[in-house]
Amino acid sequence: MFKILLTHIQNKVDLTKEEKVELQSFFVFKKLRKKQYLLQEGETCKYISFVRKGLLKSYFLDEKGGEHINLFAFEGWWISDFNSFINQEKAVLNIDAIEETETVDAQP
Repeated sequence: MFKILLTHIQNKVDLTKEEKVELQSFFVFKKLRKKQYLLQEGETCKYISFVRKGLLKSYFLDEKGGEHINLFAFEGWWISDFNSFINQEKAVLNIDAIEETETVDAQP
């Protein structure tokens, strides 16, 4: 479940076996159905998510209800409303699954 994430991280930094085990304790695994929200505007973002499998989109809605996509997160990408996560403020973005998706979410 965490193999893809660990491989991604090890492309940047070498980890010992102990560090790999400890690192996994900071992440939770999540499955999303197609069109299921990872985050909705107005919520406070609690995770930074690594896309293990599937595809997510991040977008906001304008005053007329028009959708404006600012990011597609493919397998191996990170996604979040970073301002909401860092400052623990209400999210301005929506993030949902375009297809069945699996994420590994970093907890603070």
